[in-house]
Amino acid sequence: GDDDTGDDDTGDDDTGDDDTGDDDTGPVDYVDATAPEFADCDPTLNQVKFMLGDGSILGPVDGVDSSSFANTTGQFKIQLGTSTLWAAITGNTGAGLGAEGDVMPAGSPIDFLLPAETPGNAVLQGFVGSADVGDSDPAMAVAYGMTAAEPHASVGGQVTFDTLPAPGVTTSGSFHGVMQWYVGPLTPATILVGMRGCFTATLEATDGGV
Repeated sequence: GDDDTGDDDTGDDDTGDDDTGDDDTGPVDYVDATAPEFADCDPTLNQVKFMLGDGSILGPVDGVDSSSFANTTGQFKIQLGTSTLWAAITGNTGAGLGAEGDVMPAGSPIDFLLPAETPGNAVLQGFVGSADVGDSDPAMAVAYGMTAAEPHASVGGQVTFDTLPAPGVTTSGSFHGVMQWYVGPLTPATILVGMRGCFTATLEATDGGV
């Protein structure tokens, strides 16, 4: 009756809710990420902190990656963290040589907006490596950005530059945002990450500038 055929084995536990339904099949969404609190962020350490989609906090991690640059064209990249846990801001200040179009304001929040190549735009990306997720679902060890086919409502954020990125100039500022896993139009689950950080870095050009 109840134990073998009915409620316990065939019904609720084995075939229904637990095994076939919720737990085993189908992708799991992780959408509880917000930009984590980071009141003591030290820009001289170039720090970033993360919140995974299950609410877990990672970091802070420190450092500016050697791939960071600020070109004479206005294009720039500021990547903070480690090789397996990082956040990167890319964009175009609009203040490069021969630039036409919008120029980023210094000292005011700039909304993250695609594409990064357009003068005045900045874009946030991130990466969480499998060794960094701890006890959280390894499904959250992925690349994150703003290019998901169906962006979640919370995707977005802002960066504020005290000094705009330029070749040989020390740029400083802070940022926060929520980004989404992206692997193409058929991404099976909605997985978010929140990031907040601050920086002070002297960036060099890769296009023959200073």
